[in-house]
Amino acid sequence: MFEQAAVVASAATMLTAIDIFAELGLLNVETVARDGQTYSKIALVDVSSKVNLEDSSRFCEGRNEIENFEDYRITAMRKTREELTKLLRHPILPGESI
Repeated sequence: MFEQAAVVASAATMLTAIDIFAELGLLNVETVARDGQTYSKIALVDVSSKVNLEDSSRFCEGRNEIENFEDYRITAMRKTREELTKLLRHPILPGESI
C-alpha cells in the first residue's frame, strides 16, 4: 500500500498541511468541542482525479513568503554593516527597495 517514511514536522506544520489538504478537498475535517476539549476528526476523501497544490491559497501564500524572504536574505547579505545600520534606522516607505 504505502511505503513507510518518517518525516519530522512541528504541530503547526501539520495543522497547516491539514488545512491545505482540506482546502483542496482531499480531507474532511470536523472539529468538535466536548468536556472543555477540542477534537478534530479527519477523514480522507475519495478523489478520483489529481489536484494541484497551486489551487490552494494557503500553499501559494506560504510559498510566496518563502520566496520573499529568500530575496530579502540574499539582498541583506550583500549589504555592508553601515548600509544595514542605515536601513534599520529609517522608516520603511512604500515602493522603497533595500
